[in-house]
Amino acid sequence: MGLLASAPAVAADGPGKVAAPTEARHLQFIANRNQWARPVLFATDVPGGRLYLERGRLLQTLYDTKAVEELHHHKPDGRDHRIKAHAYSVSFVGANMQALVKGGDETGEVTNYFLGKDRSKWASNVPSYNEVRYQELYPGTNLRFYTHDEQLEYDFELAPGADAKRIKLRYEGQQKLAIVKGALQVTTSVGTVLEQSPVAYQLQDGRKIPVACRYMLSADNTLSFAFPQDYNHALPLVIDPVLVYSSYTGSTGSNYGYTATYDAQGNLYAGGVVFAAGYPTTTGAYDVSFAGSQDYGIMKFNPSATTRAASRIYGTYIGGGSDDHPHSMVVDPAGNLVILGTTSSSDFPTTTGAYDVSFNTGADIVVSKLNPTGTQLLASTFFGGNGADGQITGTLDKNYNDTYRGDVTTDAQGNIYLATMTTSANLPIVNGFQGTKGANSDAVVAKFSSSLNSLTWSTFLGGSGEDAAYSVQVDSTGTVFVSGGTTSTNFPGTQGGLNPQYRGGSADGFVARIAAAGNDLFQASYIGTPGYDQAYFLQLDRQGEVYLFGQTDGAYPVSAGVYSNPNSLQFLHKINRLLTTTRFSTVIGNGNSGGTNISPTAFLVDNCGQILLSGFGGNIANMPVTPNAIQTSSSGSSGSFGYFYIMQLSANASGLVYGTYFGNGSCHVDGGTSRFDKKGIIYQSMCVGSGSATLPITPNGFSATNNSTWNNAAFKIDVLQLDATFTPSATPGGSRIRTGCAPLTVYFTRPSVSGTSTNWTFGNGLSSTNATTTVSTVYNTPGTYIARLTVTDPSNCIQSATATDTIVVYGLPPAAAGPDRTICEGGSVTLSVPDAGPGVTYAWFPPTGLNTTRGRTVVASPTANTFYILTTTTPNNCTGKDTVLVSVAPRPQVTASAGVVNEFTGVPVAFSSTATAAVGSYAWDFGDGTFGTGATPSHTYTRPGTYVVRLTARYGSNGQCEEARTVTVNIFQEEKPNVITPNGDGLNDTFRPLVTLQPVDIQIFNRWGKKVFEQSNYTQGWGQENVPGGVYFYQLKSNTGESWKGWVEVVH
Repeated sequence: MGLLASAPAVAADGPGKVAAPTEARHLQFIANRNQWARPVLFATDVPGGRLYLERGRLLQTLYDTKAVEELHHHKPDGRDHRIKAHAYSVSFVGANMQALVKGGDETGEVTNYFLGKDRSKWASNVPSYNEVRYQELYPGTNLRFYTHDEQLEYDFELAPGADAKRIKLRYEGQQKLAIVKGALQVTTSVGTVLEQSPVAYQLQDGRKIPVACRYMLSADNTLSFAFPQDYNHALPLVIDPVLVYSSYTGSTGSNYGYTATYDAQGNLYAGGVVFAAGYPTTTGAYDVSFAGSQDYGIMKFNPSATTRAASRIYGTYIGGGSDDHPHSMVVDPAGNLVILGTTSSSDFPTTTGAYDVSFNTGADIVVSKLNPTGTQLLASTFFGGNGADGQITGTLDKNYNDTYRGDVTTDAQGNIYLATMTTSANLPIVNGFQGTKGANSDAVVAKFSSSLNSLTWSTFLGGSGEDAAYSVQVDSTGTVFVSGGTTSTNFPGTQGGLNPQYRGGSADGFVARIAAAGNDLFQASYIGTPGYDQAYFLQLDRQGEVYLFGQTDGAYPVSAGVYSNPNSLQFLHKINRLLTTTRFSTVIGNGNSGGTNISPTAFLVDNCGQILLSGFGGNIANMPVTPNAIQTSSSGSSGSFGYFYIMQLSANASGLVYGTYFGNGSCHVDGGTSRFDKKGIIYQSMCVGSGSATLPITPNGFSATNNSTWNNAAFKIDVLQLDATFTPSATPGGSRIRTGCAPLTVYFTRPSVSGTSTNWTFGNGLSSTNATTTVSTVYNTPGTYIARLTVTDPSNCIQSATATDTIVVYGLPPAAAGPDRTICEGGSVTLSVPDAGPGVTYAWFPPTGLNTTRGRTVVASPTANTFYILTTTTPNNCTGKDTVLVSVAPRPQVTASAGVVNEFTGVPVAFSSTATAAVGSYAWDFGDGTFGTGATPSHTYTRPGTYVVRLTARYGSNGQCEEARTVTVNIFQEEKPNVITPNGDGLNDTFRPLVTLQPVDIQIFNRWGKKVFEQSNYTQGWGQENVPGGVYFYQLKSNTGESWKGWVEVVH
């Protein structure tokens, strides 16, 4: 999702000036220390603009890059050119305006700003960061900006329970806003920004689970996110839109790419021309100042450096007040850089004692030598005459970059050899086999001493037409081989050669073998067809046989048994050392017979006879590419500009080994040669514009940004070298991991399989010889492990390759949630876990019934059975998990009852209880100090009274829950009184026997046996004052048949 906004509003009186971007650096976020307006917190430079991060919005400046590019080939004219600019912003609607905005992962680089005379706008030692984070921008939601593979990305990170619907982004200032095929198109007056469809995922058990996500755009240009299938709100959610910026190299002054070379340490040298100040020179470099018009810009890189800043060894200007062009470079045996070029500057720097310190006229050839640190010009000389020297014109100037071709090399003693051309009849010729120039231009071959203080030999090489030499090689005997192009039908030395006669067409290629002393042309030959042909590069194999790489528009012969791309117009030709016999020839390209595909820029035959070549072009679609190509497409090419193409063929061109594109649709060179070393590594310079695709830039590349319209980009690719690189990841083919948590399964993925012998050692005692692109192992124990891959070539043509990576495996934190618990309805339980170690965090899920979801101790009060998940997380993001079940015991409906509620002492009373759910135990309190258990106990009371009996029914896993019920019983004691005193005092006035709780019939007899009283359902009223005193006998009968007899005395 593109949150990248744009530039300050354009002034009303017309487009504003666009300042040149700052010196090239990798993508980073620079803090505002008052060098910018107060709302800005951080900013980052991007091609064609700058992104500003404010507290409540994002703002980006954009300018018309295409208008700038139109100035590419125009010299400075002293006038200001006003370039159109535009701005739009993105505001966080409803966000927390007090959210903490903080930089993270400080780069260690600082920037100084001294802008204008207002010292309050000055800032020094301003830090920069690799990421910026908005914390709690929305509730439970963070926003993180960061870089990945030199691309600007950002994530919305949502905690569990956070609401993604609250994220709303309002776009203002653009011309048009629309969603097209899922992507957001932001149209401005200087172009359209395409923001890719959003990506969302959730992490579950360390795996990314994709979540369907899309943009939603309201009528007021407010963007939000929709989730058609919803997502698990109990897990964190990451919304990860991607906005990609192209990566380039270069200076703030336009800087065209010409030539590149290498040294024994694998360092890369890039040479080109610079049109202004702003080339990133280094402290102590030979020349840190722009001299005028066009200067050399020479930069030395260390591709093995781990940081961008460290990868630049030096950067320097070389030149005078007029136009200077570097054509070819090579490093001599002492590690010094030798540069072949041409100049129109009379003040081009030369050194004391050099062969020629005076400028001649027009354009001169110049040869210069820099020391390994780029701090000293060791030697520099002119080499020219009264014409134009070194710069190709006319019929031979076929390709965009042909004007500034030519080649330089050295021998084991450091002597310097040149292959070039001249129109000067008085060019110094010393000890050469041809002392007179032909009618037009001639090729020139020369040998200088290592110190450039003497010209050992030099010679013209040509006939009556146009002739130019482009490539030179010296074998172990000192014999010199050159190739080039000619229109001369009388080119010297061709008799007895492979093709003694001019082949026809507008031009032929040629190849020549020259004596070590330069005084004899051993043999030459025309190369080509009846059409146009030129031989731009020459290489020698171990046997001294000759290989040529060139262009044709004829039907170049294709030998049997070799690889070819029929109807193509680039040729490869192998000839014997004597230049008399063809070994093989073939054509390569895209089969488009309507024109050549590539302008050759580099060529190599390695020690095993494998062939490597490169070139660039706009008519470059459908070139043969292999599955392991760095780039498989050439989209956006046009005219002479487009992509570089790199090819590797097996020995004697028997098959295609590798083919790839490299570039961005605008790549080319403005002249010069680049090189492969004998290990098959290409060192290539380019001139790069904005293009239509992303130029691949390595993370340690000195500059990831094209800070001017055109920049000299350079690359190094190990085409032939075995590739042992691999990426450890958590999933097959996933992103790189360096750490993980035991048990950790690591997948090691190779970009491609090279070599036929593979040996993996994983550092955990296990190994593999599996030659597939992905292998895996499991690290069960915490520790540091070194994984190593060694790839070898059994034929020993290619040096073995080894790569290592370190995997740190952390232990899991203990997560002990304890035993399962049971609570009663409406109850709670405290869950507490042991300390798992320093820095460990504790998270509980789900939040239902918890007083908090964080910390070692929580109180759980669920209303239903709930599994709680405890997650412990270390500072290394290793997690331990445990679960605890909190069960809610169902509350039973309990009853308690007595068999009778009225009973006599000594008679057992039966009690009983019922329950609607399981009850673990019953406890009875009979109210007389005695107790019982069970669902149906029986109890006998010994004393009369009213007793409240309490039942406690316990339930739950451990009987921790209880329900209580009561029942009341009345206990009576049998009473058969022997004396009553009916005196009206209310005490013992009547006869009140209690022998049963049932109604009784009574008969009372005097001592003579006379019945004196009888009553059914006796109501206990006998014995009033009218009853005579004396002894009486009674008989009681119940309605159940029981009877009782006794006596009672009435006393008055």
